[in-house]
Amino acid sequence: MVRAAPRAIAAARDRGFRSLILSGGEPLLRPDLERLIAFAKGGGAAKAELGPSEASTIVVESSAIGLDERRARALRAAGLDLLRVHLPGWGADYDALTGVPGSFARARAGMIAAAAAGLTIDLDVPILGQSSDALASLPGRFLAEIGLTPANVWLRLPKHAPELVDLRTAVTAIEACDAAVNALPNPEHGHPTRTRLAVERVPPPCMFTHPGQTGYLFGLSRGGAEQAGYRRTPACEPCRVADRCPGFPELDLARDPTLVAKPITQERTRRRLTVVRGIDDQIARELVSRELGRDVDGNAWLVHTVRVQFLCNQACDFCFVSTHLPNPPSPAVYAAIDQAAREQAQLALSGGEPTLNPKLGDYLRYAKRAGIGSVELQTNAIRLADPALCEALAEAGLDTAFVSLHGSRAEICDAITNAPGTWAKTVAGLDQLARVGPQPDGSGVRTRINFVMCRGNAEDFPATVELVAQRWPDADLTFSFVAPSTDLVPRTAALIPRYSEVFGPLLAGLDRARELGVVVTGFESMCSIPLCLKPDGLGAYEHLSPTQVDAQLEAQLEAEGSEEFEKPPVCDGCSKRDRCWGVRRGYVSLYGTSELSPLV
Repeated sequence: MVRAAPRAIAAARDRGFRSLILSGGEPLLRPDLERLIAFAKGGGAAKAELGPSEASTIVVESSAIGLDERRARALRAAGLDLLRVHLPGWGADYDALTGVPGSFARARAGMIAAAAAGLTIDLDVPILGQSSDALASLPGRFLAEIGLTPANVWLRLPKHAPELVDLRTAVTAIEACDAAVNALPNPEHGHPTRTRLAVERVPPPCMFTHPGQTGYLFGLSRGGAEQAGYRRTPACEPCRVADRCPGFPELDLARDPTLVAKPITQERTRRRLTVVRGIDDQIARELVSRELGRDVDGNAWLVHTVRVQFLCNQACDFCFVSTHLPNPPSPAVYAAIDQAAREQAQLALSGGEPTLNPKLGDYLRYAKRAGIGSVELQTNAIRLADPALCEALAEAGLDTAFVSLHGSRAEICDAITNAPGTWAKTVAGLDQLARVGPQPDGSGVRTRINFVMCRGNAEDFPATVELVAQRWPDADLTFSFVAPSTDLVPRTAALIPRYSEVFGPLLAGLDRARELGVVVTGFESMCSIPLCLKPDGLGAYEHLSPTQVDAQLEAQLEAEGSEEFEKPPVCDGCSKRDRCWGVRRGYVSLYGTSELSPLV
């Protein structure tokens, strides 16, 4: 970010910037502000190398006082992306805090003019002792009186007296405001409002009532523990995020020596507090996964998995998705669908739990209009127990429902998903999917049931096969093996068994599937086990030759796959090396490669 004068703008433009902030003082007092914005939008050699979403975000920080609709439209025409309005309070509180009678009325008029001109507005809200109790009402009052949902509400803790509010009061105010922001309706443009904490002075996550539920406020990443102006206390030592949390602001420790950390000990909370760099970067990183699908005949195809929702109503320990993230912006989802269509890929709409997103039907219809031939929904089917939703998705063109069911009984599955009572709801959802299943004319939704085998449910695989045969005979059953694929998945023996430890129930389940006529798939996928360990032999894979898999698609994914999979030296002489994904690096770090046996 750059705070700019003309020369600084030129330097930033030529380097290529993600966000350029024009601030002050009051930038609206510059009569040439529109020309500065247009100049910043003009491009540059380095800037041209960035993607369009990164290349030209121009922000003006302002009180909005003096802004009328004519100038607001001129600023938008010049290329202004965002007006960040300083809003210390509302009504009489605003005037009292600024010390200027009538200043709120002028700021309010400016915000109304900005909204009428179609500008996107952020709110920059300082947390002050005089106004902290009223903070929760501010987002709703802004929507009611300005007629616009703000894009973001930035909460900022000043560092200097007399504006210094104590940390405990600040946390209470942040939680109240965040709840109010989360209650705002989603705007038409599809960007849900987010609460953000400005970086000047940030309380540690352990001070919040539910740290894992507010992870999007922090964006902690490994190596971020050492920051100037912060200090950890001895009580921080056992905390699971001590390698990425800098602790308390030093000025707050100096003012209040009774501040004591409450160490975070739950692995799930650590996962929810962790991002790579920042919230927007994490959303962009996880929005789309590009994978290869492959069948037993060696045909390969590209699959784009688009996460339309990060929040989930279950909490599986083996989930590798950052379920603490806010929803991705709708324009980014539509752009991802367009990209899948351009690459002639199949599409999987996923999450978190995608059925929690009210726009799911819109995304599905859009994908069909874009010409995507096959659309899959990756879901736990809890909400599909609602016949109206299930039928609506079928009518929108859903081809396949890929439903997670990790056990034959509630006591097993609910323990895997850490969500008591949801097994019965998933079963009810599968029942509804059976009603809209394949029809004689070829219409209807195909159902694939996904069983992720882990330590807690491996012995239940044969019973799950029997449940599928009895209750949903038209559904396929997909076998997956718990994947230690990212830092979000605990690499522990308590979650991940050895391959060899599950061969007994896996073979028994496959035998039972043959007897009952259940189609079991998944051994051809990235989510299975190495091909040399396929428990019933190569079977249909025996005839495969390297020429039958699209080498171009393999090359497209080489960079992504090389980070997660490896083919250790024991694989060098394997006759099916080119047909196998290999073994996940996380598994190798836990158990090594002694179970692998090259095929001849």
